[in-house]
Amino acid sequence: MPDARLRPGSRLAFLAALPLLLLQLGATGTTPAPEQAWLPLDPGTRWIYTLTRNRETRTGPFPPQTEILHGRVIDEMRPSPPQLGENVLEVHSTIEESIGDMPQRMHETMRSFLIQERSSLRMVAQEVPDPLSGRNRLFHFTPPLEMLGSDLDEGYRWDVGVMAFDGIEVHMRGEVVGIEDVETPAGLFEACLVVRYTGQVKGSADAFGTPVRVTEGKMVSTEWYARGVGKVRMEEELAQTMELANGATMSYRELAESQLESVARGVALPASPEPLASSDPLFPVY
Repeated sequence: MPDARLRPGSRLAFLAALPLLLLQLGATGTTPAPEQAWLPLDPGTRWIYTLTRNRETRTGPFPPQTEILHGRVIDEMRPSPPQLGENVLEVHSTIEESIGDMPQRMHETMRSFLIQERSSLRMVAQEVPDPLSGRNRLFHFTPPLEMLGSDLDEGYRWDVGVMAFDGIEVHMRGEVVGIEDVETPAGLFEACLVVRYTGQVKGSADAFGTPVRVTEGKMVSTEWYARGVGKVRMEEELAQTMELANGATMSYRELAESQLESVARGVALPASPEPLASSDPLFPVY
């Protein structure tokens, strides 16, 4: 899913950490059984996805620079640290990818912390790589992001919330698109739920000591979920235009696609360490 590197030709880190858009859906007000859930959240579940990304960066009048990345994403439901409380769920994600035909593989990890309440799922925080320090940083979402509205009917729309990364904000909305069949390397999945998230990006930030301002930006993520399996496909577009301190402009566009390769349950996974800044009162509240 997302990538949090900050280097020429890649998205800014605070935008790259756009969330794992996770769903735990049921038609009633109670938590569905795993075989009925659009995304089973049992600890020990592991999803592996193929990943392809096409990037284009243009600075001022110069020709655009393009990159094609290939790799995979591994999402795991890990036991959450006990100090976070019984209701907190953790998704541990590993991104492995390489540029073009280069043999070297880049490797990053990130963690998403979620609260499950009846048929809804809210994201309360995300721990993502910080390329400036070489460590992960924890970002809180207050109020939590509503990853699903209260209705699954086609055409239903709702406000997801605001993702804030330093001085950058992404105002997100969700929409139930409908039901479709999807074929991936893992096979054919019938009657998948299709959800689309859109976001307007705005704000300013400091990139390696250089202030940048987003003058125009959008994010669109379409995801397909198979009941009892979870997410089986995702298509994402991120486009933004930025103004640098010297008045020059930089535009960036990325198209990404991931498809389910395999899913396994009952995997023995290690308990995660305490998250950064876990003493923050956000966690004990929930």
